[in-house]
Amino acid sequence: MKVVRLTPEDILKHWHILKIPVEKGLKHSVGETNSFDIFNWLMNPTYAQCWMVLDGEKDLPVNLTITKINKYAQHTSLHIVTSSSMNDVIAKKFNSYGTYIQSAHNVIEDFARSVGATRVELYGRQGWERVLKKLKGKQGEAYTKSYTVMSMFLKENK
Repeated sequence: MKVVRLTPEDILKHWHILKIPVEKGLKHSVGETNSFDIFNWLMNPTYAQCWMVLDGEKDLPVNLTITKINKYAQHTSLHIVTSSSMNDVIAKKFNSYGTYIQSAHNVIEDFARSVGATRVELYGRQGWERVLKKLKGKQGEAYTKSYTVMSMFLKENK
């Protein structure tokens, strides 16, 4: 298992492939952003980052995760924007999000600390709660549910 952070040059060269798992993850969002927005973010690596998990045997891509640095007034967080499998056959070999998500998380966690982040955050569907309950930080930290996000989608004025 290997986790690599892609450079803006890598992203530009391979975006036609990379945007597929990005859009796969965005299908579950409420339209806050689109793949073109994420592409633009990734051209500034101090703002957003693209991480690829490779299988370690043939360096086949398993997962693609996009993160961005959120600087709040009182702290800095590393926000996981999307995380999607790139090859479902290989992903199942690694017990879905089990093995490779821990490997990716360790690398992402180190990066978060290196930029002064005091937390890693993500907004996701309820299924993420089950996945993240099993995930531990390198110093034994655990994810907790911080709050619930609710949305009312307004209709156009008639």
